[in-house]
Amino acid sequence: MFGFDLLKKRDEFSIDSIIEITSDIRRGNLELRDRFISESMPFIMRSLNKILKRHIDIKNDEEFSIGLSAFNEAIEHYDLDRRGNFYKYSHIMINHRIIDYLRRMKRNDKTLLLSSIEYNEYLEQKYLVSNAQYHYEAVELKEDILILQRNLTEFGITWDDLIENSPKHKDTRCLCIRIAKEILEDEDLYGKLLKTRKIPRSELVNRLKVHRRTIENHRIFIIVICLVLKSNQDGLKKFPVHFEERGRVL
Repeated sequence: MFGFDLLKKRDEFSIDSIIEITSDIRRGNLELRDRFISESMPFIMRSLNKILKRHIDIKNDEEFSIGLSAFNEAIEHYDLDRRGNFYKYSHIMINHRIIDYLRRMKRNDKTLLLSSIEYNEYLEQKYLVSNAQYHYEAVELKEDILILQRNLTEFGITWDDLIENSPKHKDTRCLCIRIAKEILEDEDLYGKLLKTRKIPRSELVNRLKVHRRTIENHRIFIIVICLVLKSNQDGLKKFPVHFEERGRVL
């Protein structure tokens, strides 16, 4: 059984520590589970305060019990192999459970102050169901997006750049995906992309018989598709497939 030495005087731990702690808990170390939750109480309270925008009364607020239960659920469902950010995952899990609780209160004609929840977080939750696996997939997708954002900065691309420059027509999207796949299927082309942070336009114009301006106009989208398809971000990989299936014209 894993000892308590990593739990001393800390409320957040490294990924390696989290993996070791949660693994031991799942093997049946109930004492470690209680100790870990106790040491993580500052994090749980910060999450609840941020979500509800108010102070939490430990003795009287039902939200406190929900937060503890959600954190415990995060311990059980955190993907040890993925090695993602446990605290981001736990925060979103707590947020999910609080949203579910507030909805139940609304259905019971009790007061629900939507202004107490950040609007964008509410929009994110409104389409989620109370299925644990679905919740976890949503968290994974959010993690994938954060990783993609970091990778894009190496190419001088921001998230706003991607939004503004994504092609609106399905024909163009499919063409960009075709160009991206051509790059990925040739190690030399992909190597040039990584080295120069630029699309090897000349080679692609000759191979695919596409206009040079087409590649330049959609450079950002093509680079993003390359990064997504080359990554292990399975959640994001579904989107290029979706584009092709909905608009296969090539």
